[in-house]
Amino acid sequence: MTKRKRTSCDPEHPTESRLVEPVKNSDFWFEDGNVVLQAQTTQFRVHRSILARHSNVFKDMNGMPQPAEQELLDGCPVVHLYDDPKDWLNIFGIIYNNDADYKDLSWLAIPLISSMLRLGKKYEFNDLHTAAMDRIKHELPHNMYIFTNQLKARFYTGHEIDTLNLLLEMNIQSLLPVACYLCVRNLTLKELFRGTKRREDGIAQLPPVWIEKLIIAKEKMVNDIKQRVLKWVLGEFTSHEYIQFPASSCTKPAQCSASQLSTCQLVISSPLQLDWMFLPFSDCCPDEYCNECLQVINKVYLTTQGSLWNELPRYFGLPDWEQLKDA
Repeated sequence: MTKRKRTSCDPEHPTESRLVEPVKNSDFWFEDGNVVLQAQTTQFRVHRSILARHSNVFKDMNGMPQPAEQELLDGCPVVHLYDDPKDWLNIFGIIYNNDADYKDLSWLAIPLISSMLRLGKKYEFNDLHTAAMDRIKHELPHNMYIFTNQLKARFYTGHEIDTLNLLLEMNIQSLLPVACYLCVRNLTLKELFRGTKRREDGIAQLPPVWIEKLIIAKEKMVNDIKQRVLKWVLGEFTSHEYIQFPASSCTKPAQCSASQLSTCQLVISSPLQLDWMFLPFSDCCPDEYCNECLQVINKVYLTTQGSLWNELPRYFGLPDWEQLKDA
């Protein structure tokens, strides 16, 4: 028979929190509650049936025989947990108060999403875990065309570091490339090194190893973009028939050739290369081209974008897209 893996709610699990006077949380202390969950030094008096409805782990616990000398408080068994009390506050806010901030698409409620992923996985709050994954996948799609359209419609700012840290903590590899890209796209070198101020409180900081990875990746990505633009101007994409520029049917060859050089200068000299990496060409370049040449450029641009997207994980030292697995 396979021995059950010990979890942090096992009563024999050692802790220092029992030496500190616990505090009852007034928001989730129900007089008709029949179990006390103590997360570190914070106590919640809640209902077994509600926990069991949402969590397979607590459902299984309800069916287990209770020890003869179980710790009681006000007649309720006390279950010691070793999670951050803030995570349990967030979970109780959802299952008791129907807090649905995580569904808000106008911003990413990282503290709430984090709690749903951490406790959802640990205690098998499966619906909450799935909802959190769906929300964060909406924020970080691994389909280039969906991501490109979202970049046009909104700005991902303010939670890049916390998002990346959460994915690393939960080993959600499939979303790492986009999260890394948004860090190098949106954050300055100073912010990568020193962190960013959270919307709630405190400073979000990256592990040193990931600071190094992102800075190296940022430099390589910028250089690669410049090299690809130069190859286009120098006509080195000769393996593709449609790369001929100006187009064979160009109606304004002098103007289009001048615009090509202007575009090249703009991309090479601008600090916004990473902003443009996955935006439509029309959003990046103000230069004027005839319709025929514009079609050629769009084909070149989309081909280059697809190539950069396929290579995106490698910039950050990650496996290829199809090899990225979630824990």
